[in-house]
Amino acid sequence: MTETFNTPELLLDRGFSYLLDWCSDDRPFPLNVTGMISMPYSVDLNDLGIFGQRNVSGGAYEEMVLDHFEVMLAEGGGVMALPLHPFVTGQPLRFKHLARALREIAATDGVWLSTATGIADHYLATASVAR
Repeated sequence: MTETFNTPELLLDRGFSYLLDWCSDDRPFPLNVTGMISMPYSVDLNDLGIFGQRNVSGGAYEEMVLDHFEVMLAEGGGVMALPLHPFVTGQPLRFKHLARALREIAATDGVWLSTATGIADHYLATASVAR
């Protein structure tokens, strides 16, 4: 979230096809630099902000993740970005809550678990506007 106007072109020149700097949509979208897309990124579910700035409990975090997932699923889907930092959510007092939420999400029919790269590759391969 600290890019300059040159960042998308610089990344494309170095073989990247996406940015995670824009918190503006829950679906990928093309940028003005041909072949470069913006991938969804969530400030609301970012564990650094949740645990570091808001001092939320692990149980409340689990509920936030599942509430977010349930609403997105009811609305027909999208990319649910879940920014995680092992030194934050990887701690035992928090990880058990993340694990429970992920088990529930993964057990839901029709959910595709993927990385940002997997989603970007799929989008670029199937969306004619991104080429």
